[in-house]
Amino acid sequence: MSWFTVNNLLVLVLVGVGLILIYTYFRNLARVRDSAGWPTSQGTVVESRVRESTSTDQDNFTSTSYYPEVRYLYHVLGSEYEGTMITFGPKSGGAQNKAAEVINRYPTGSTVTVYYDPEKPSLAVLERSVSKGLLVSGVVCIAIGIFFFSKVL
Repeated sequence: MSWFTVNNLLVLVLVGVGLILIYTYFRNLARVRDSAGWPTSQGTVVESRVRESTSTDQDNFTSTSYYPEVRYLYHVLGSEYEGTMITFGPKSGGAQNKAAEVINRYPTGSTVTVYYDPEKPSLAVLERSVSKGLLVSGVVCIAIGIFFFSKVL
C-alpha cells in the first residue's frame, strides 16, 4: 500500500497550514515586541466603519463576517502618511458587535496615537498587539490533522 493517500495528503496540508499560522502569529508577536520602542505621532481618523462580507457555499449556506476598518492620517518629520492597520497581523472578520467595539474606539474625526516604525514611517499601527486568532487556528488545524492521522493508522 502506498503511503501517499488522500488522507495522508489531508494530514500534511492541515499540519502545514497549522504550522504556517502559528509561525505567522509568532512573527507578528515579535513585531509587537519590536514596536515597544517605536515613536508616536498624533493622527486623525478620517474614516471608521464596519465592512460586511457575505459568502455562500455550495450548499447555499450563507455566512457573514464583519471587519473593522479605520483609515487615519499622521505626520512624521513633515511628511504625511496614511495608515489602515489597527493591530499587527491580517485583518480578521467576526461578529458584528466585536467589529463595532473596535470602531467605537476610533470614531471618524478623533485624534489617535499612532505608533510608527522609525526606519519605515509608513508602517504604523494604532494598537501594539496581535490577535490570538492565528495561534488558535493553527493549533486547531494541527489537532485536526493529528486526529485524521490517528484514524489512518
